[in-house]
Order: sequence, then structure tokens, then C-alpha cells
Amino acid sequence: MICRSTELGTRVKLPPRLGDGGEQTIYLRNGLTIQIRHATLLQPINLIQQHDCSFPLTAKFYLSGYSRIQTPNVANIATDYEEMDGYNYLYHLPDLTEIEQWPANQVLHVVMLFAEASYFSSLIWENVTLPKSL
Repeated sequence: MICRSTELGTRVKLPPRLGDGGEQTIYLRNGLTIQIRHATLLQPINLIQQHDCSFPLTAKFYLSGYSRIQTPNVANIATDYEEMDGYNYLYHLPDLTEIEQWPANQVLHVVMLFAEASYFSSLIWENVTLPKSL
């Protein structure tokens, strides 16, 4: 992968042997990040992600394409499911391993918003607290 820094974040371009497209990450203020994936893969890709304990609240919007997600040995989450175009997902999944399987020959366009806990702290006024789940 070819990665380069931009004024507001990073841009990653897929190597031609894997497909066409890439991912752009834009870092905004107070721990808010936008990530845009737009690609067509030439071969399926499995992406193993180890989420750390400070994993952000994530909103994911599938504009086109889909992926298969596996979350082995995690309570209250399906072990194997698909995320697909036309659907949106909101989740906070700290401290787990997730396997994303992206198929070949599908136009993938996904927009994700990540909000670190510090982002929500910046919105709080005096004497107001967030629910424990946040």
C-alpha cells in the first residue's frame, strides 16, 4: 500500500495488484475522525483488526458494497454476519479481534466517523455527565 500524509490526515492507495482505490482519513478537532474507503478489489482481502481498549464510538455508512464480519468468542455479537450497502452501523467494540472479509469485483464505498471519548468530553457542560455506556 502507498500511504502519504495530507494536510488534514492520511491517504492510502491500494497497490494495483490488489485493486483500484484506497482510503482517506481526515482528523478533525477533539478526537473526531472521518475515514472514506472507495475501492474495487481484484482479489478478496481478509483484514484482521485487533481493537484496543480505547476503541472509539464508530458510525459506519455503507454507500455501496458489503463485507463479511467475524467476531469469534465475543458475547452479545453475532459470530459471523454481513454489513451491506444501504445500511448504517453504530458500534463501540473495545478489546476484541474482528475479521473483515472484503470481496473482489465489488465497488466498495464506505464512510466512517470515529469519535474518541475525548470528543464527547469537549461537548459536556458543567454538572452534566455522560451515560456509563459512553
